[in-house]
Amino acid sequence: MTSTQSSSPVQLAETLIAAFSAGDWAKWRAIVTDGVVYQEMGTQRRAEGVDAYLQLLQGWKDAFPDSKGTIRNVVNEGEFAGIPATGKSVTITGINIHRVADGQIQEGWLNWDALGFLQQVGAVPTPGAS
Repeated sequence: MTSTQSSSPVQLAETLIAAFSAGDWAKWRAIVTDGVVYQEMGTQRRAEGVDAYLQLLQGWKDAFPDSKGTIRNVVNEGEFAGIPATGKSVTITGINIHRVADGQIQEGWLNWDALGFLQQVGAVPTPGAS
C-alpha cells in the first residue's frame, strides 16, 4: 500500500478521480481503506468495504469506458465559485464527500443540493425571507 500520510484531502480526491478516470484500480485501492463505506443518495446504492465499492465503480467503467471524473470546486478550501467564505454554518443535503483518516479515504457519499447551499451562504435569495 502506498503511503498517503502527507496527502491533503484535496490531493487524495484528485488522486481518486484520476485513478477512476484511468481505470487504475491499484492506485485507487492504495488510498481507500478496507472498511470504506460509500453511499449514493440519489440511487440509494450502498457499498461497504473496498471490494464492494470497487465493484460499483468498475461496473460504471464497464458500462461507460470513456467516463472521466473532474473536480470543479473544493468547498473546504475557502472561496467557492466566486463566493467568499462567510464563516456561516450551513447544512447541505448532499455532496461528493470523502472522509479521510490515517492518509486514506475511509468513507464517501454522493449527492448535491446546490440551490440550498447557495441560499444558505446568501448568494441566492431564499423565497419569503426578508
